[in-house]
Amino acid sequence: MRHSHSKSTHNHEIYFAHGRSINLIYSDNSIKVREFSEDHGYGIRVLKEGKLGFAHCQKEEDIENTIINAAKLSIHSPRTGFSFPNHSLFPALNICDKQVASLDAAGLKDILLRIVNKASNKVEHCRVILSAAVSEVALKNSEGFGGSYKQTNLSLSVESMIDDGYGYAFYSGFATPAEPNELGADAADMAISMRNPKKVECGKYTIVLSPQALSSMLGILMQSFSGEWKRKGITKLADKLDKQIFFEGLSIYDDPTDTTGSSARPFDDEGVASVRRPLILKGRPVNFLYNLETAALEGVKKSGFCFRNDYSAAPSIGNSNLIFDAGDYSSFEEELHECILIHSMHGSHTSNPTTGDFGLEVSTAFHIKNGKKMPVRGFVLSGNVFNLFKNIIGLEKKVRVFGYLISPYIAFDMVRVVS
Repeated sequence: MRHSHSKSTHNHEIYFAHGRSINLIYSDNSIKVREFSEDHGYGIRVLKEGKLGFAHCQKEEDIENTIINAAKLSIHSPRTGFSFPNHSLFPALNICDKQVASLDAAGLKDILLRIVNKASNKVEHCRVILSAAVSEVALKNSEGFGGSYKQTNLSLSVESMIDDGYGYAFYSGFATPAEPNELGADAADMAISMRNPKKVECGKYTIVLSPQALSSMLGILMQSFSGEWKRKGITKLADKLDKQIFFEGLSIYDDPTDTTGSSARPFDDEGVASVRRPLILKGRPVNFLYNLETAALEGVKKSGFCFRNDYSAAPSIGNSNLIFDAGDYSSFEEELHECILIHSMHGSHTSNPTTGDFGLEVSTAFHIKNGKKMPVRGFVLSGNVFNLFKNIIGLEKKVRVFGYLISPYIAFDMVRVVS
């Protein structure tokens, strides 16, 4: 961000974002889509008489007028005790990989075809979505904060089919995985093992969620940790801080400093330095997610959870990497008499995050009983997310990474299955 100062007398913040990406999609033996995209712009907030206004522009020469527009728009906002953060120290994180940053269409195509070849040796059909992105974020405000960082992201999604068997593999991170072609093998092996899937009889079962399946559940649960929901009294957790409402062995942290997850960053999108923060400790909720504006509206000194989907969107609340403490189980497959191991499910958008009620359709799973493993799918998990995380049996020792989620497999007791 070249713009170093403003003539405005209002307290203000200038957020700059620049990103470029290359996307390839392989399907039906050919590369179907090749997309190149690049965008940049400025998101500007102005604090005038205790009220925040937001506006945006794409050109640096329009910043002064955009500050004026943001000041005018502040009249529509509530008055708060908000203030922009001043100068602070933030961690230096290795989140920009030179190899990913230098990837062009030819380099991506090479990675893609290696994945396809690995999968095609085993299955009939393969679909691969591959994306490489480089982004830059810079933030300055009138209180003295100034910081910037660059980051890369490589995401790989592989789907395979053979007969009626379906398998997948996924990766998202700052660098290229050591053996990206193995994702093709993993998806193919799952598709082979998912052939001739059966249905599960209705009833209550012990279920085990992989990190990908767990992410669907967290999409429901995490909304209840919103500071905005807390302020409005929407969340069921509003009066549950420090109370034992979940499994006592459950501890979850938000950690934007952990570079093994895909959501690491040195500071949040308001300039608050990144630190590891607990959300649940031994089954007790201990924190809500606040950005500075929501914290000011509620009159609390909390922050660090500000996210912007784009420079043209006003800041909102969101989590970064979610990290689970490991448990004591070595392998649920070997140590549980019976369980349903779920790898993927969908439909979280139909759930009720206020009450926590959900109904998720399972697409890839295995019914494990007495050492035998049978592919199953086409059934629905039904229940309440708060009860679900209360009725945890245990967690495995091995921790796995699924994008922003760093978690072991988790086993839940007495979950209703509807076929």
